[in-house]
Amino acid sequence: MTLAQVNIPIPSVVQDNKFFINTNDFVGNLLSKLLIYSIILGGLIFMFRFISAGFVYMGSIGDKAKIEAALREITNALIGLIVIVVTFFAIQIIEQAFGINIL
Repeated sequence: MTLAQVNIPIPSVVQDNKFFINTNDFVGNLLSKLLIYSIILGGLIFMFRFISAGFVYMGSIGDKAKIEAALREITNALIGLIVIVVTFFAIQIIEQAFGINIL
């Protein structure tokens, strides 16, 4: 049996999109997807700020102003990450309490 004889369905470019079929749920589905992407984006921004502040901290060479600025940046990045995590878990609690599907 050659590869050409194997019957493997090739996904077409135009597929039935089951995500937007029901127009009544369009806004809810769109907001759900935007919320997921915003959580991912927030995590990436945290990583960038945390790593860049770490480089500033390592390159401060004992300069108190740079050390304090780096520590402030690290603190702000951690506070942002905590807000993202708390928001995610609050959404999970809302889903369980009201029986709705947000994420």
